[in-house]
Amino acid sequence: MGLVYQELIKVRHYHCNALGEMTLPAILDIMLIASNNQEETIPEAKEGFREQGWAWIITQNQIDINRLPRYNEEIIVETEATTYNKFFSKRHYALKSKDGLVLAQAETTFALIDLNHRSIVRIPEIVAEWYQVEKEVKASRRKRLNKQVKVDSKVNRFEVKFLDIDMNNHVNNTIYLRWITNSLGMDWFEKYTPINYTVAYEKEMYLHQEGKVHSDLSALSDSLNTGDTFVTQHVIDSEDNAHCLTEITWQVK
Repeated sequence: MGLVYQELIKVRHYHCNALGEMTLPAILDIMLIASNNQEETIPEAKEGFREQGWAWIITQNQIDINRLPRYNEEIIVETEATTYNKFFSKRHYALKSKDGLVLAQAETTFALIDLNHRSIVRIPEIVAEWYQVEKEVKASRRKRLNKQVKVDSKVNRFEVKFLDIDMNNHVNNTIYLRWITNSLGMDWFEKYTPINYTVAYEKEMYLHQEGKVHSDLSALSDSLNTGDTFVTQHVIDSEDNAHCLTEITWQVK
């Protein structure tokens, strides 16, 4: 296992929706900020990435939610790089209450990209040494998600805007989750809460590109009662490519 990093944060209004619950994009954003902050505490990693023109990109996120953090709550953010192989590194994240209860936890798969050539590169052993992470004995498999929804229950169109783009000149990972959650609307979150989601990032999107959010909500039934769960599928695509694949498990409030 690797170096463990923790920080205490307060849930601000911009982390939350109108119900005072932390949003799915904010959960991911807070986790990624913690791992970026950890890198600041490892001078060799910070300097090495700058010199080589490297950056981490997310290929898949699997997040379990026991309870959504709420506005004004103080929470502990914890992260640790866990394993790596030739092309992928895994990192664990947790959001905890101040008394140590796990509110949400994630396993995130990263690839190392050469920003100068926009291509994925092998992870050198020196990178693993910086984070004190062990090599995988047996390569694990990613969860497979469908590149097309079975039922097009809902379709939302969008255009990539300037503020959707980050410093790597592509759509930021959190924006895909924002597009999906916005497509569902406030009424949805008044009735259902997310307890698990998997997001796979397939292909980058760029400024002014047009796309669609396809949502399969066919598992939702009028017979569901409080505490029951169901799964939805979401695909973000453009004319030629699937860009983001998502599966979310919901619980009826």
